[in-house]
Amino acid sequence: MKKEVTLYVKEYECKFCKKQVTTSDTGRLTPLTDTRKEINELLRQLYEKRTKRKLEHHCS
Repeated sequence: MKKEVTLYVKEYECKFCKKQVTTSDTGRLTPLTDTRKEINELLRQLYEKRTKRKLEHHCS
């Protein structure tokens, strides 16, 4: 695994051919295009904000 975007969305890279894929909204592997990279980055940012907010709320 190359990178965990959220609990359900991950990015992978083949260590032999360097082909990159990500999990789609349906849970299937799909090629990691520039568009998908942008979507994953936005998802990661939203996920981090939500997780941080939940932790702050839960700890107070």
